[in-house]
Amino acid sequence: VLLGIFFGGRGQFGGHVIFGAFGVLALVVLVLRLTIPESASWLAARDEQARGIATIRADKVSLRDLVQAPYGRKFVVLVLYYALASVAVSVAGSFGTYVAVNVAGVSVSRYSTVSLIALPIAVLAGLWFMTVADTRLRMPYYIAGSILVVVSNLIPVIFGFTFVTVIGSVFLATFAGAFCFETIMKVWTQESFPTMLRGTAQGAIYAISRFAAAGLNVVTPALLVLNPKGLYLAISVVAAVGFGIGWWGFRHNTRNEFDVEQQIVPGAAVASVEPAPAV
Repeated sequence: VLLGIFFGGRGQFGGHVIFGAFGVLALVVLVLRLTIPESASWLAARDEQARGIATIRADKVSLRDLVQAPYGRKFVVLVLYYALASVAVSVAGSFGTYVAVNVAGVSVSRYSTVSLIALPIAVLAGLWFMTVADTRLRMPYYIAGSILVVVSNLIPVIFGFTFVTVIGSVFLATFAGAFCFETIMKVWTQESFPTMLRGTAQGAIYAISRFAAAGLNVVTPALLVLNPKGLYLAISVVAAVGFGIGWWGFRHNTRNEFDVEQQIVPGAAVASVEPAPAV
């Protein structure tokens, strides 16, 4: 955001600076991520695999397991919900500045400066979500957040594209999205799959959603030129469908893999081997 404030009005040079900074930061993050150790649960599951102990977390590891019971239904729900929600959110997320400049007639620096307020909003909303994520209020907050995200996209449709409506839409979506978008997707994914399948599931969900959003992003500028209100109305409908799928799939969710993944797979032979020596 700060780069947008200082370099957003510098034309192609500003674009080079901003995207160059993104590239450097991405490399730094990648290097840092490679230093993160594996979790105790993952290490235990790998040890169980090596010793032939067929616990759920050690036995359920393949892509085939991902699409079979009891995981297939949740995987499909998460893919559809998050892909549709990502497509809807990507317009404002990836083209918020573009919309402000080319549709609402706001300068890059002005939009970037005011949009700084969205950062503390996002942090506060994320902290708020953490207080309800493990309570019975999770789904009511999800429903409320979903409705507000849909409404946020409808604000420019109803009142036109101005600086106030565009920035108001961003602020509302930023706050409400903390309860119904990526945060809850990660929680549902963590709870829905055992240790050795969890990373594969979340990676697949992310990949499908990113490619879906990228497909829309290719034509988003043209659609904004053609009919910006029509595009925002369409993504409101897409968001509503996606959030509805998430609600349908998890409204009665009771199984948490963290509670059962250490159990032996039903019908599996139990290996009689000595525990691995402590290191």
